[in-house]
Amino acid sequence: MRGHTLVWPSWKKSPRFLQALKSKPQKIKESIDNHIKDISLLTGKYLTHWDVVNELYSNNDLVKLLGESELTEWFKLARKSNPHHVKLFINDYDILTSEDPTRFKSYFEQIQQLLKRQAPIEGVGFQGHVKQFLTPPEEIYKRIEKFSKLGLPIFITEFDLIDGHRPELAKYMFDFYLTAYSHPAVKGIIAWNFWDGVTKDRKGILFDQNWNLKESGKSWFKFKDFMTTTFQGSTNAKGLIYVQGFPGVYSISIAQKSEAIGTFTLPEEHQTNPLILKLNI
Repeated sequence: MRGHTLVWPSWKKSPRFLQALKSKPQKIKESIDNHIKDISLLTGKYLTHWDVVNELYSNNDLVKLLGESELTEWFKLARKSNPHHVKLFINDYDILTSEDPTRFKSYFEQIQQLLKRQAPIEGVGFQGHVKQFLTPPEEIYKRIEKFSKLGLPIFITEFDLIDGHRPELAKYMFDFYLTAYSHPAVKGIIAWNFWDGVTKDRKGILFDQNWNLKESGKSWFKFKDFMTTTFQGSTNAKGLIYVQGFPGVYSISIAQKSEAIGTFTLPEEHQTNPLILKLNI
């Protein structure tokens, strides 16, 4: 489960009591620090990720007031306040889904600067809200490749479509997922909403309000099937068999015995290296 978000650093996204402290920066700093510590203490054991800072490009009033160095301190405090297994992310929108290169460039440079200041960022989030502009798959891959140079895992954290009923957008969704997952730096894609019944803007990617499968839902299940490796074959004269598959958990059965003999996991680190299994039967 992901935590979203510890700091959304604008007046518009801040509670009213914080806005009342505009003339007292030290009080604001103390309030934010206490918030990070308190929320982390309550939730840390349940989470795997925290978006520590969200939408910095458009929401930066508190950074302007407290100084750029405070960004680093928020990450350091989040690291200190959370269990080690909770990975700390920075998150922003229109990185993959906009024609505007300014936001893309700013986000990359901001992360670079934070890493230079020893901010413990452990993941990069791209929100992935697809609207009218459809970034070509080649450009999506190019942008992901650029950010992969930072050496951090990448997640698409808030994927949705402006209209999941439109066939062309459903097809684009499949292409988007395929392109993102084809890059080894991308470790996951998270749907912002899956059912229209829990979102006013009707952007659930799987089902409409009456639980009818959308066109985008059909694409999602098609992609799921594509990413599920099923293989049936026979060993060669040396008793060997070679199989390619996506990272994940696999079950093995031997036809001669007509029974399943167990499972194994193909880890992500074996995407480019072989995993050798020896079966004694």
